[in-house]
Amino acid sequence: MGRARFDEIIALYAELRWIDDTPMTGSGRGALLRATPGATDPEVWFFDMRADTKTVKMELDYPGYLEAVLVTKGVIGWQYLYCDPADCGLRFSSCADGLEGMIEYFPRLFPEHDYTDLSKRPAERL
Repeated sequence: MGRARFDEIIALYAELRWIDDTPMTGSGRGALLRATPGATDPEVWFFDMRADTKTVKMELDYPGYLEAVLVTKGVIGWQYLYCDPADCGLRFSSCADGLEGMIEYFPRLFPEHDYTDLSKRPAERL
Protein backbone atom coordinates (compact mmCIF):
# COMPACT_ATOMS: atom_id res chain seq x y z
CA MET A 1 0.00 0.00 0.00
CA GLY A 2 1.35 3.39 -0.98
CA ARG A 3 1.65 6.35 1.35
CA ALA A 4 -1.20 8.25 -0.36
CA ARG A 5 -3.59 5.31 0.11
CA PHE A 6 -2.50 4.94 3.74
CA ASP A 7 -3.17 8.65 4.39
CA GLU A 8 -6.58 8.31 2.70
CA ILE A 9 -7.53 5.41 4.98
CA ILE A 10 -6.36 7.26 8.11
CA ALA A 11 -8.43 10.31 7.10
CA LEU A 12 -11.51 8.11 6.54
CA TYR A 13 -11.12 6.37 9.90
CA ALA A 14 -10.84 9.75 11.65
CA GLU A 15 -14.35 10.56 10.38
CA LEU A 16 -15.98 7.24 11.37
CA ARG A 17 -17.94 6.66 14.60
CA TRP A 18 -19.20 3.24 15.79
CA ILE A 19 -22.98 2.97 15.95
CA ASP A 20 -23.53 -0.79 15.92
CA ASP A 21 -21.47 -3.92 16.35
CA THR A 22 -21.96 -7.66 16.45
CA PRO A 23 -21.43 -8.35 20.15
CA MET A 24 -20.06 -11.58 21.60
CA THR A 25 -19.53 -13.24 18.22
CA GLY A 26 -15.90 -12.38 17.65
CA SER A 27 -16.80 -11.60 14.06
CA GLY A 28 -15.07 -8.22 13.97
CA ARG A 29 -18.03 -6.67 12.14
CA GLY A 30 -19.93 -3.48 12.82
CA ALA A 31 -21.48 -0.32 11.41
CA LEU A 32 -20.12 3.18 11.55
CA LEU A 33 -21.32 6.68 10.70
CA ARG A 34 -19.07 8.93 8.68
CA ALA A 35 -19.37 12.26 10.43
CA THR A 36 -17.93 14.89 8.11
CA PRO A 37 -18.12 18.57 9.03
CA GLY A 38 -21.30 20.18 7.72
CA ALA A 39 -22.93 16.91 6.65
CA THR A 40 -26.68 16.81 7.24
CA ASP A 41 -27.07 13.11 6.38
CA PRO A 42 -24.06 11.09 7.52
CA GLU A 43 -22.93 8.09 5.49
CA VAL A 44 -23.23 4.60 6.94
CA TRP A 45 -20.24 2.27 6.54
CA PHE A 46 -19.80 -1.43 7.30
CA PHE A 47 -16.61 -2.67 8.94
CA ASP A 48 -15.34 -6.24 8.65
CA MET A 49 -12.01 -6.98 10.31
CA ARG A 50 -11.43 -10.05 8.09
CA ALA A 51 -11.91 -8.22 4.81
CA ASP A 52 -9.13 -6.89 2.61
CA THR A 53 -11.02 -3.63 2.40
CA LYS A 54 -12.04 -3.23 6.03
CA THR A 55 -14.65 -0.51 5.51
CA VAL A 56 -17.33 -0.36 2.83
CA LYS A 57 -19.91 2.37 2.31
CA MET A 58 -23.43 0.98 2.68
CA GLU A 59 -26.36 1.72 0.36
CA LEU A 60 -28.33 3.10 3.32
CA ASP A 61 -28.63 6.40 5.10
CA TYR A 62 -28.92 6.44 8.88
CA PRO A 63 -32.75 6.24 9.03
CA GLY A 64 -32.59 3.44 6.45
CA TYR A 65 -30.04 1.62 8.59
CA LEU A 66 -32.31 1.77 11.62
CA GLU A 67 -35.25 0.49 9.58
CA ALA A 68 -33.14 -2.35 8.17
CA VAL A 69 -32.11 -3.41 11.70
CA LEU A 70 -35.80 -3.74 12.56
CA VAL A 71 -36.70 -5.63 9.38
CA THR A 72 -33.73 -8.05 9.56
CA LYS A 73 -33.94 -8.40 13.35
CA GLY A 74 -30.16 -7.97 13.40
CA VAL A 75 -29.38 -11.35 11.80
CA ILE A 76 -25.59 -11.66 11.67
CA GLY A 77 -24.19 -10.24 8.45
CA TRP A 78 -27.41 -8.54 7.34
CA GLN A 79 -25.36 -5.42 6.55
CA TYR A 80 -23.81 -7.20 3.55
CA LEU A 81 -27.23 -7.11 1.93
CA TYR A 82 -26.84 -3.33 1.69
CA CYS A 83 -23.24 -3.19 0.48
CA ASP A 84 -22.18 -3.12 -3.15
CA PRO A 85 -22.02 -6.74 -4.38
CA ALA A 86 -18.43 -6.19 -5.55
CA ASP A 87 -17.45 -5.50 -1.92
CA CYS A 88 -19.00 -8.68 -0.50
CA GLY A 89 -17.22 -11.65 -2.05
CA LEU A 90 -16.17 -14.58 0.13
CA ARG A 91 -16.75 -12.67 3.37
CA PHE A 92 -20.44 -12.65 2.59
CA SER A 93 -20.55 -16.39 1.96
CA SER A 94 -19.92 -17.11 5.66
CA CYS A 95 -23.26 -15.42 6.46
CA ALA A 96 -25.20 -16.55 3.39
CA ASP A 97 -26.95 -19.56 4.93
CA GLY A 98 -28.29 -17.54 7.85
CA LEU A 99 -29.41 -14.72 5.59
CA GLU A 100 -31.12 -17.10 3.18
CA GLY A 101 -32.92 -18.66 6.18
CA MET A 102 -34.00 -15.19 7.25
CA ILE A 103 -35.41 -14.51 3.79
CA GLU A 104 -37.20 -17.86 3.73
CA TYR A 105 -38.80 -17.70 7.18
CA PHE A 106 -39.18 -14.05 8.12
CA PRO A 107 -42.03 -13.26 5.67
CA ARG A 108 -44.15 -15.86 7.47
CA LEU A 109 -42.97 -14.92 10.96
CA PHE A 110 -43.28 -11.15 10.41
CA PRO A 111 -45.91 -10.62 7.70
CA GLU A 112 -46.13 -6.90 8.47
CA HIS A 113 -42.80 -6.37 6.62
CA ASP A 114 -42.26 -6.73 2.89
CA TYR A 115 -39.18 -8.88 2.28
CA THR A 116 -39.41 -8.79 -1.53
CA ASP A 117 -36.40 -6.49 -1.98
CA LEU A 118 -34.29 -8.45 0.50
CA SER A 119 -35.06 -11.75 -1.20
CA LYS A 120 -33.12 -10.63 -4.31
CA ARG A 121 -30.05 -9.38 -2.53
CA PRO A 122 -28.23 -12.62 -1.48
CA ALA A 123 -28.00 -13.98 -5.03
CA GLU A 124 -26.52 -10.67 -6.22
CA ARG A 125 -23.78 -10.93 -3.59
CA LEU A 126 -22.64 -14.53 -3.95
